[in-house]
Amino acid sequence: MKNNREYNRYSVKCSGDITDSRHNNYKFVMNNISAGGMSITTDEEMIEENELTILFDMCDIMLPRTKQLKGRIVRKKADDPVYNYGIRFTDVTSMEVVEMDEYLRFRHYSALVHMVDNPVEGTYMR
Repeated sequence: MKNNREYNRYSVKCSGDITDSRHNNYKFVMNNISAGGMSITTDEEMIEENELTILFDMCDIMLPRTKQLKGRIVRKKADDPVYNYGIRFTDVTSMEVVEMDEYLRFRHYSALVHMVDNPVEGTYMR
């Protein structure tokens, strides 16, 4: 099966808050992220046409480093009792996209090297 994705996805476990243009707030858990968007799970249904402002909780992701991330829902799947959404980032420059892609690739590669280099009792540390 051919991968039509523009950017590589990286598994990053993180949580956060999304605020839509109507000032509704939603808690989410990130499933994965790329320079173009992310996949999240939430227990509330979000309105698809609203612009979203994305804030991450207590994780070391800073993308892009100069401003808050904005996005729009491009995919929705209801899996009782949760909802899975694909969110495409908006309002990012091509330079910020390149910066995010490099940051994610480096972060992911560093995590893999760290996992391989530090085995502990049959498990891997992060």
